[in-house]
Amino acid sequence: MTAAPPPATVEFQAVHQMGCSTRISRLVVQREESWHRLRSSNSEKSVLVIDFDFTGRPEANFGHFVDLLETDREIWRTRQPPTAAQSLVPATDYLDFWAQLPTSKQVQALMGYCAGGSFVPALAERIEQTQGHPVDVILFDPEVVTVTSLYEDFQRAVDIISVLSAQEKAQVHTGTQNTRATDFAAAARKVIHLYRESMATAFTRLGLDESLGAEFVQMFNSYVSYLAAAAELTPEEGWRTGVALTSRRPGLGAHQAAKEITFPVDPDDLLRDPRVADSVSQLLT
Repeated sequence: MTAAPPPATVEFQAVHQMGCSTRISRLVVQREESWHRLRSSNSEKSVLVIDFDFTGRPEANFGHFVDLLETDREIWRTRQPPTAAQSLVPATDYLDFWAQLPTSKQVQALMGYCAGGSFVPALAERIEQTQGHPVDVILFDPEVVTVTSLYEDFQRAVDIISVLSAQEKAQVHTGTQNTRATDFAAAARKVIHLYRESMATAFTRLGLDESLGAEFVQMFNSYVSYLAAAAELTPEEGWRTGVALTSRRPGLGAHQAAKEITFPVDPDDLLRDPRVADSVSQLLT
């Protein structure tokens, strides 16, 4: 069995990040499996973050961002439903999973990055119904997920698998072009299948353990499931009550927000820029 190279020498990354309100009678505050704590605090208020994070992610993440924030709020980031590693999970199941809040503290704000912003209005509504206080909506480069953006992300993910030849990559891209499904779930299942085949070829060629390859595929499956769930939602109306903090190349979703604050930074650096953190700190005062 060949050991996997350390993260710094791995020649490819598994995924690349892009871009209906459901009512319930109560929220369940009982466990932390749905959330990861980014910051502890004695404050009576908390902030929740919806994002898909993974090791080796090229964009700055909220782990970087909380270090820049000047706020005493407790901060939590979403985990992904375990079943998403194997199959596509409906948006309502994501909302049910995240509605199991990690704390009984008042949720002051709900933040979402890129595709994560699509979940923010529906989850904020659930929280508001229960706690009796409004939840501030804060978005970072919000984007509506489409089949086109899914294919573009998939092609980038394949292009950075360096052990595949240019011809092999072209064949994979042709596979998506030949099945340009308009249904997002069908397109998602197709790219998962093509990615699994590409990773199998790559890991065999590198002589790496098949179980490690399976972990990459499961993580990609989880990411695509996250996007497919986001694509089910219609967040635009809910975004109109929020603030969008955007990079120099924002998506069209940012223009739906009540207020847009743009920064002269690349999208990958949005969550590591002190000016962005200062703006959010002011919003949380």
